Amino acid sequence: MTSPDDLAIIEHVSGSLSSVYRALGELAPTLSDDAFVVATYEMSRNFGDVVLQMREYTNVEPTSVDVIDTALRQAVQRDVTGAMLLYAISMVVGPRLLVSLRDAQEVLVDERARALCAEAQDVTLRQVLAVGHLVRDRAPIEEQAWQDDAREIVALLEDSGNVESFGISR
Repeated sequence: MTSPDDLAIIEHVSGSLSSVYRALGELAPTLSDDAFVVATYEMSRNFGDVVLQMREYTNVEPTSVDVIDTALRQAVQRDVTGAMLLYAISMVVGPRLLVSLRDAQEVLVDERARALCAEAQDVTLRQVLAVGHLVRDRAPIEEQAWQDDAREIVALLEDSGNVESFGISR
């Protein structure tokens, strides 16, 4: 039996994942690097699959987590190639999603809810690894301005209280 707490937790983590899914889908066609465009579309689809499963579980449309959307859009405003967007997914947003999903699994009662979070963790980790695979042969971006912009994305999340995770409930 699904508890109200389980539903609230899945609704919250679904909102975080949905924010990633929607932002990636909307931002992909605006990127200037074709390989990053394809990777971003694929990531969006993968996150969308999990969001759909969670929405079916809760029967509730996920509520966006604005700071995630803002961070990802800011990454593209600062770097239209998509490199900063992929950095944000793999090094800033992705790890926080993983912590949120781990924390959720520790308190969820319903087995299906735990399985959904485990699937979301797998998807998130696969996306982080995909970024590493995609950029492994590219030269690092060492421009100070780019690195300063990247740090601003980290600061945006930290300043909003999302230092380690996006939490497991509202």
